[in-house]
Amino acid sequence: MIRRRLFRKDNKKKYIFFISIFIFFSISFLIYLTIFSKDKYFEIPEYEGNLYIIPINKGGKEIPNQSKKGLHLSNKKNLENKILNNKDIKFSIQIFTNEDYNMVMKKRDELINMSNSIFLENELFILYLESSIGIEYFLLYKDFNSRIEASNYCGINPYFANNCLVINGQNLD
Repeated sequence: MIRRRLFRKDNKKKYIFFISIFIFFSISFLIYLTIFSKDKYFEIPEYEGNLYIIPINKGGKEIPNQSKKGLHLSNKKNLENKILNNKDIKFSIQIFTNEDYNMVMKKRDELINMSNSIFLENELFILYLESSIGIEYFLLYKDFNSRIEASNYCGINPYFANNCLVINGQNLD
């Protein structure tokens, strides 16, 4: 029977020779780059320009009610306008809200004067909420006995299909 070795003894001198040749060429290449090359490697110059830009026109959708005056609590508006703050309104659908009474009246007139309008003049109410921030005017539509009744009306009417907010008129104090 022939004797075979399961493990062969490698010649380590070959590996050491190749590793030493690799190290020699690597070091000689680095010396060549540092001595004979006139370019500066790995030097990052300091950036002199702006790092970021804040655009003047940011675009996008404008957010309503950004003009809240939380720090000007002493600035109270006169309630000389003809508004209806009826305590008998139970639940109503909010159409529009703003801190400017004239804007609310303008929106009310637009809704009444629309062609094929579902809004009647006696079904639109203007209520106000006075808080420490200021006065907010609400344009509300119809008076319902319960929140469920108002929500059902929102589901039936296509004008309120996407956005329907039911307000409890008795809790606006």
